[in-house]
Amino acid sequence: MMRMITSMNKWGMSLVGLLWFGMIQTAVGQCPPSEEVTVQVSGEQAFAQNQGEIKFSCKVTALTSFRVRLYDTDKNQYVYDDNNPEFLNQISAPTKSNREIMFAGLPRGKYELELHGGECQYQRYQIAITRE
Repeated sequence: MMRMITSMNKWGMSLVGLLWFGMIQTAVGQCPPSEEVTVQVSGEQAFAQNQGEIKFSCKVTALTSFRVRLYDTDKNQYVYDDNNPEFLNQISAPTKSNREIMFAGLPRGKYELELHGGECQYQRYQIAITRE
């Protein structure tokens, strides 16, 4: 009888752990909704001088767990991918904090930030560069 209770207890704990892991994975792995996202961009003049900055912020979702890529639609290629070795990236790595990703020293281009991880499958966020 005692052995049966112990095995049922272990099974119950395993089920609770599995459900907890599933809830955490779903909460962490979701793409940030567009209403949570703020993008700040320096003016076009800064980009013309290869000093453009893009700051991607998110109100709720932690960004540190996502793979980050920056796509230049003018060049039709990725200029940064955090899975690449440094020498393959055309720009410097961004600075990252829990809820912020910032690229600096960018040349002129039309960029899209792409996030991937968990249930977030290659979500792109378009970045508008305004004229000064």
